[in-house]
Amino acid sequence: MEGMKLKGSAELINKKAKFRCTVEEKQDIITDYTPPLGDGEGHTSLELLLLSLSSCFASSVKFLLMREKIKVDELKVNAEGERREEHPTGFKNISLFIIIKAEGLKSDILEKVIRLSEENICPVYSMIKGNTLIDVKYSIVNAEGK
Repeated sequence: MEGMKLKGSAELINKKAKFRCTVEEKQDIITDYTPPLGDGEGHTSLELLLLSLSSCFASSVKFLLMREKIKVDELKVNAEGERREEHPTGFKNISLFIIIKAEGLKSDILEKVIRLSEENICPVYSMIKGNTLIDVKYSIVNAEGK
């Protein structure tokens, strides 16, 4: 990535809605749309948005916990979005659920980290907040896995 610029492209590769998407020199991602407009042979753009939000939020939580000197053993962010019925049929709300295992992690610290991620750390979150309701919940898993 050159400075703060990010370059990508989407190239149509069939007669419907299948695209080869590329960012820089990284591995291609195939996107498609559901039938009949597409063939359903790739991720939809909204699926990729959910993945982008969940991975970005997970990264910001991990980074902020590292600053707190907390070692994260396991971290998973599940995302679920409810689409609008009218056009544009983007998400009207998204739920994020964090499952985390980290020795010594307490709810107050994780809640502070989540708040910081929401307010000014996670760029994907910042781009969609205000347009889509985002709800974040969490579960801290103890050392025994419960």
